[in-house]
Parts: sequence; structure tokens; C-alpha cells
Amino acid sequence: MRMWVIDCSVVAAAYLNEPDSDRAAALLGSGDKLWAPDLITSEFGNVLWKRCSRGDISQMEAVEMIARFRRLRIYRASGSELVQEALQLALQTQRTVYDCLYLSLAVSMDTVLYTRDMRFYNSLQGGPMARHVAPISTFPLPD
Repeated sequence: MRMWVIDCSVVAAAYLNEPDSDRAAALLGSGDKLWAPDLITSEFGNVLWKRCSRGDISQMEAVEMIARFRRLRIYRASGSELVQEALQLALQTQRTVYDCLYLSLAVSMDTVLYTRDMRFYNSLQGGPMARHVAPISTFPLPD
């Protein structure tokens, strides 16, 4: 079984029919072991709140999506245990501590963080963290 770290942008793509939603949904349904910092739950809730406030989705849709999200098998790591390394990575990469919580988890697990955040992905290219991050657009679709 493969193991990956996913960020909120991957979940949002799968649930909100954004670009690469097919690949994001394939990853979420792959049966691979998925990890994220515990921040992902409140971060996804905030995404849903924003979409509701803009009128993109209804309140009922948001409630249903968060319930479905909570049933996903995503192993959650404690942000408080990752924050020291995340802060160091944030200072090194000039990215937010929030983003670096995900990166810190991927580094500590020696795996890849899948993201749809191309600004974050691009900012890490050419540096030592590049091998730990990949765009969701590269996740293979099932045959």
C-alpha cells in the first residue's frame, strides 16, 4: 500500500468539481494510506463556508460535504507535533506555516504531498523539498 500526504486543495478539488477533480477523487478513492495534519478538517470547513457565502453551494450541500469528508479514511497527524519543523520549513521556503505543516508531515514520512496549490508547488521547485511535493495533476487515473 502506498502512502501520501494530501492537502485541503486536493479535497476541495474532489468535492467541489474543480480542475483535476477526477485525479483528486481517484486519489481519495485509491485505497492508498492518506495522511494530513489535523488542520485539514477546519481548513476544509472554511473552504465550504467561503463557497456558501459566495453562493457557489448551498448550506445543505456544505453540511453534506463536511459529513462525507469526515467519513474519509484520512489519518491525521497532530499539528502541534509538526509545528516546530513547519516553522523552520516556512522560514527556509518563505511559505506559510499552514502550508508547511503539510510539507513537514511529508518530509517526516519520507513521502509526497499531493496538492493543487501550484504557487506552493512551484515555489519549492529547484530546492531540497521539491521531491516531497507533487501536483495532483500528476496522480495517475485508474484504467
